[in-house]
Amino acid sequence: MRLVFGLYFYFLMPLIWLFLRVSRPWLPKKIQTMIAERQQPFPKAVLKPIWIHASSGEIEYAKPIIALLKKKNPQIKILLSYFSPSIHPLIKDLDVDQIVPLPFDLPWKARSFMDHFQPQVGLFARSDVWPGMARRARRHKVPLILFSASISAKSSRLKGLTKILFRFSLSQLAKISCVSAEDEQILRDLTTGISLPGGVVNEGDTRFDQVLFRAREKSRLAVNLSDSVITLGSTWPQDEAALFPDLIQVAERIQIVIAPHEPSIERITKIEHYFLQAGLSVIRHSKITANENLFQKNVILVDQVGVLFDYYKLSKMAFVGGSFRQKVHSVMEPLACGLPVFVGPLINNNREALTFRNLKIFDHAIVQTPDLPFLKWIEFWSVQAEAAKKDILDRVCDQMGSSAKIVSWVNENLKT
Repeated sequence: MRLVFGLYFYFLMPLIWLFLRVSRPWLPKKIQTMIAERQQPFPKAVLKPIWIHASSGEIEYAKPIIALLKKKNPQIKILLSYFSPSIHPLIKDLDVDQIVPLPFDLPWKARSFMDHFQPQVGLFARSDVWPGMARRARRHKVPLILFSASISAKSSRLKGLTKILFRFSLSQLAKISCVSAEDEQILRDLTTGISLPGGVVNEGDTRFDQVLFRAREKSRLAVNLSDSVITLGSTWPQDEAALFPDLIQVAERIQIVIAPHEPSIERITKIEHYFLQAGLSVIRHSKITANENLFQKNVILVDQVGVLFDYYKLSKMAFVGGSFRQKVHSVMEPLACGLPVFVGPLINNNREALTFRNLKIFDHAIVQTPDLPFLKWIEFWSVQAEAAKKDILDRVCDQMGSSAKIVSWVNENLKT
């Protein structure tokens, strides 16, 4: 294990870093930005912070922890590091004291990061533990936790030399907090023979805390919709081809909200034309005026990002896209609003979709085609949705509390 780490840390990573710097002008713009960010000197440090690392999208796991830490102790300092520059749109207005790109995993950069910031504890989101940085943190006596840990049994991290390196990374941690019993078992097996003071435990998914907090906030949309609304979120052309013919049949009595995953002008125009040809009334979200009465509009097209969750709050049912294409998007948001959710056949990537598909709530909280035709599903839930809402929410609320457990661990390990 140490031999593999040595080859990685002292030979392979320096070689990759040299290659990236030399070839930077010819690399994709995103990678160029990543390299440029890591060539800048560290900013003046907020000393002895709580350090949280999220690669990019993993920041959603960290947000409820950040909010709870600041709520319990507003004076506490939080340093957020990231890997991919694509995180920037996701961290606007985030209540942290400092944000920096995590240095490339090199011996001298890991050492200078720890010397400069001197974190009290370190938190890694989901699976993004860098071996060299973790080892340097341990040498600085910084307790580390991997939270909301999740890994597929088919992951490349569990194969060959990558498995040995991942195991070394985990050996530098004080605790692993998993999102499910399945993940707990996989990571227990992987860390057999490794001493982890806090162990490998199943403490749930912090994202549930985040989506439930947001779901309880009042919708920001100043619109009046009908009493029966179905929202289709993050749809792809494959989803639309499968479901749009059925939607036309119910559009006169059930209002339809469609939020494409990529709301380009071309996509929006094509969807708009489809429903107009069917004789239905259509309005784009960007054209809605304040307090507009939309009762007479059959279809609302969401042509802006950032408002889908608010439409879920005003809906009775939902469909989550990607599930007729390659893999389903997150079903957490509509479930946190108490909505029954329809998905397509491709959901094995999504643990929440699989879990809630198997929970009996009236018919199901989540129905996966072809278990039930979409048209019959709409007809059923247009009547039963309100009666099942509390039951769905109760099941979602059962998943809460992970963030509080992580924050408790942080408080126990803060240096006095």
